[in-house]
Amino acid sequence: MDNVFTIRAVARMTGLSQNVIRTWERRYGVVTPVRTATNRRRYSSRDVEKLRLVKAAIEAGNSIGAVANLSVEALRRMVQPVPVAGGPLHPLQAESDPTLVVRQCLESSCDLDAAALDRILTQAAVELGPGRFAAEVAAPLLDAVGEAWRADELHPAQEHLVSEVVRSQLARLLTANQPEGDAPVAVAATLRGHYHDLGALMAALMAAVSGWATRFLGSSLPAEEIAWAARSSAAQAVLISLVYPPDDPRVPRELTELRRILGKGYPIAVGGRAAPAYATAISESSITHCQDLASLKTFLDRIRQNA
Repeated sequence: MDNVFTIRAVARMTGLSQNVIRTWERRYGVVTPVRTATNRRRYSSRDVEKLRLVKAAIEAGNSIGAVANLSVEALRRMVQPVPVAGGPLHPLQAESDPTLVVRQCLESSCDLDAAALDRILTQAAVELGPGRFAAEVAAPLLDAVGEAWRADELHPAQEHLVSEVVRSQLARLLTANQPEGDAPVAVAATLRGHYHDLGALMAALMAAVSGWATRFLGSSLPAEEIAWAARSSAAQAVLISLVYPPDDPRVPRELTELRRILGKGYPIAVGGRAAPAYATAISESSITHCQDLASLKTFLDRIRQNA
């Protein structure tokens, strides 16, 4: 199934205002988004590409009337490369190769080229969609950067730069992909003393893409605060990321406390690189261990189906 985006997300991806997108749709028929049951617009990846190409063609001196009804293929031939908000990108491909994207990002990190890194990630997010971007680009990239740093192949400054650019990209995607209307709520965070929160941010994005209104709480929160946030927002799920360290004696106590406060049967999921090290505590607290973002999506979908 094609990726779908809200008009707010499309505006961010293309650099066009929401009003311009609506005008081009209504007056010129540039794109025809599908409508949800509540009459909300939803745009496909191809719609996003066409809007970007039409914008580029107009900036090159063509009129909207001359290019509005051209096919994406014709527009690609007319506009090479395709500029987007924030700077030029490589010409759009039918679909980004996640492995190639990760390699390009690592090359940009070696040069401390944050702008190039951000452009590569933005293009991948548009072409893959936010869910696949998180699972197939952001997560493997962060793993690769961590491994390169541990092997002394990257300086700490390079590793930090990648982490911050990825964080910025994920945060923008999370904001742009929050569902509209009456959606179930999930909260995402890390436990007390755990400061690596990009896994929780990716979990929050995956939840948003899956139709959940997500509250990303950030890092290092005690169990009672996470539980308070869940109750205060009437959340139907809590998502915890455990990345580092793998031997924190506080984790079993925090998970036990979280379960005690939220009660038996309340949906809690734990994931992240360090989660297997706490398998006993996770099991004893009747918490679901999600091994990756795909299994997290399954966990969230099951909750909605059983609601």
